[in-house]
Formats: sequence, C-alpha cells, structure tokens
Amino acid sequence: LGVVAYAYFGFCWTRSGQTLGMKCWRIRLVDSKTDRAIGWASAATRCAAAMVSLGVLGLGFFWAIFDHNSRTWHDRLSGSHLLREPAP
Repeated sequence: LGVVAYAYFGFCWTRSGQTLGMKCWRIRLVDSKTDRAIGWASAATRCAAAMVSLGVLGLGFFWAIFDHNSRTWHDRLSGSHLLREPAP
C-alpha cells in the first residue's frame, strides 16, 4: 500500500506538482530553490517525512501553524513548499 501511495503522489508531484485534490484547491507543490516541480528523491523524502509527521500525533502538520513560513516538517525536510494558484 505504501508503494502504491508513493507511486501516485510521486508521479503527480514530479509531473505537474499537483494531485487531483490539489488541483481542486488550486495549490501546487514546488521545490523551494527553483519553484518548479520536485524530483523523485524529494517526493520520497516528503512521503516518508509525512508518515513520521502523522506518527507523532500529527505534530508535523500542526507545526505549520507556528512556523513563520507556514511550512510543515515534510516541507522542510524535502525542500519544498506549497503555492496558491491564482483564480482562473
């Protein structure tokens, strides 16, 4: 199940920076240095770090509330961040 989840998220994030849900919410995942779609290594790091973030009672996700740039643990560890897309 973990391999299938990584394949889905990795494919979407490396191809366009968006999953189907992210397209509906008009958010895009980009590399922090280049503002382009992340690579497979960053996608793997992000998926693993997200599991750790969930494993500690979601603390890695709640971190975004207190972070100056609103970044979660997996954003920081993978060197990525979310951008809001403008309305069409």
